[in-house]
Amino acid sequence: PPVTVFRPPAASAPAPVVLIAHGFAGSQQLMQPFALTLARNGGANVRVEVIGEGPELEANVARAAALGVDDIITFRTPALDVLQRIAAADVLVVASDYEGQPMVVAEALAVGTPVIATDHGLIAHRITNHGLGFVYPSGNSRALANIVGSLPDPASEDYRLLRRNCLDFAQCNSTGAFRAKIRQAMQGRYD
Repeated sequence: PPVTVFRPPAASAPAPVVLIAHGFAGSQQLMQPFALTLARNGGANVRVEVIGEGPELEANVARAAALGVDDIITFRTPALDVLQRIAAADVLVVASDYEGQPMVVAEALAVGTPVIATDHGLIAHRITNHGLGFVYPSGNSRALANIVGSLPDPASEDYRLLRRNCLDFAQCNSTGAFRAKIRQAMQGRYD
């Protein structure tokens, strides 16, 4: 279940970071660290929007309230504009421990959105080896919160390089690029 971190369109001042979860595992991993951050700092410049539905919704709403983070977390049912939100995102967080290569990662990379993921599966290998984002130890919600809290400024050169890496990786690994590589490899074999 991924979580998307993005900044809404800027008004006169930078908007707070917003997290959008598609499913509830990511929100569960993030709620406790955010509650600790709020307690330590007397507040946080973060809003969390959890997009999902199912039997866990009520329990998660109650958990957010119990942790005192219900003023920064909004729970919504799935919307049709998720891809547009990913495109506007600063980073996509994939908190899954069981998906090797979720489709949402390919979508994020295709629109130039860096990814934060667990150290599980192929996605961690790709992120690490191709400079596509950040990896944290599976189940370590504090490490995830630390990464989210220390993301590069979207206006920085480091962040622009991350986005460029994502776009380049997606282009080089697209279906069209794969077809071209096969055509090139097969050239002359069946003429």
